Amino acid sequence: MDFDLLDYCLTNKILPLCLPAHTLHILQPLDVSIFSLMSTYYAQEVNKLRVPVDKDEFPNLLARAHVKAFSKANIRTGFRASGIYPYNPAMILDSQPIR
Repeated sequence: MDFDLLDYCLTNKILPLCLPAHTLHILQPLDVSIFSLMSTYYAQEVNKLRVPVDKDEFPNLLARAHVKAFSKANIRTGFRASGIYPYNPAMILDSQPIR
């Protein structure tokens, strides 16, 4: 990890987080909450148009979906659902098949 990044994190009271290998499909908090919502909100915006989306309209539709999906509450939900914060390893362990 870059020392400039570590200094920035320490200065701004940010704890860098490294996710364990082979767990990204479970532990990515934005995948858990944000991106599925983003897709839903984008589809809603497209449906409001009732015409095919062209390249000029796409950024505006995506921006409206982004504003709806990326809320503090939704981001917190992703971290909670993935067991990252508050820390809850049972969220992951209980969802895995026993080997």
